[in-house]
Amino acid sequence: MPRRTTLPPELRGVAASTHGVVTTADATKAGVSPGRMARLVRNGLLTRTGRGTFVLTEHLEQLSVWPAFALRSRAFLAACGSNAVATGASAAAIWGLPMLGRPPQRPTAARVAGSDRCGSATSSPYGLIHATSVPASYVTERHGTRTADRCWAAVDVARRSTRVGLVAADAVVRGGVDRTEMADIVRHMRRWPGAVRARWVTKRADGRSESPLESLGRHGLLVAGVPLPLSNVWVGPGYPLYRVDHLWPDHGVVAEADGGLKYRGSDPADVVTAEKEREQYLRRELGLDVWPYDWELALRRPARLATLARQVLASNPMRETPVQWWRERHGT
Repeated sequence: MPRRTTLPPELRGVAASTHGVVTTADATKAGVSPGRMARLVRNGLLTRTGRGTFVLTEHLEQLSVWPAFALRSRAFLAACGSNAVATGASAAAIWGLPMLGRPPQRPTAARVAGSDRCGSATSSPYGLIHATSVPASYVTERHGTRTADRCWAAVDVARRSTRVGLVAADAVVRGGVDRTEMADIVRHMRRWPGAVRARWVTKRADGRSESPLESLGRHGLLVAGVPLPLSNVWVGPGYPLYRVDHLWPDHGVVAEADGGLKYRGSDPADVVTAEKEREQYLRRELGLDVWPYDWELALRRPARLATLARQVLASNPMRETPVQWWRERHGT
């Protein structure tokens, strides 16, 4: 039999209607037999992601690492039965929460509390179902997949890393999640490994951090015990003119993640000019000391970031009158 080099259009249609996940049952309904599916896997056109579940290899290869992990997680969940729910990094990836580094090798899931087999762990080459449960009130659906909600996902990843957890928690709080809801989840996980990390993150999540880099900068300051700045507030000559990433109003110090406000100009030259003019105004007209930090400093050298922050604050003694600032452009 000649080697098949293209996917059947029927499978492309199935994948398009199921957010990329193809099951043996759906393929059979579309007229593609299990034997033909097996040949497509051998030829590298399909990737098996669980018992009776597949994704289009070309689709998987087009995605960056975290979206690809989200797709593999959704496909793994499709093979786990109705009482399984995506958790941890898999849930975070499915929700598109900002994450750091590379994803785990295998997707992760748990059982819905009170369901059959709740409390039993299952491991396979395609993924792991932990011996934990997620209360039904925190279970929802996204892209056809049962998953823990984004609040649970953020707290769950925080159990393994405060850095990753703070990045994710800042994002969900910024998206409207109340920190009291996160605290309720921490109480549910109080006996789980890493619960202390999750509690630390929950207490410090700040929805005014607008990017993973800003969250990383805050994390470096928090761990080192540096006094925390205000996040994304406005400063100006008696009225809110410019928004800054971090402000220590008592010291007149501004820290900028990646060197400046996030302009959206179409011309890079215009963006650079606007950033320079803005920084000069902050220094000259408002008397602020402005220092930038980047990914290299926040991600790989957080101790150095904290040392620089201490040095800048020390060189700008406490003012008798703090810098005037506003939380919003209009009003206080």
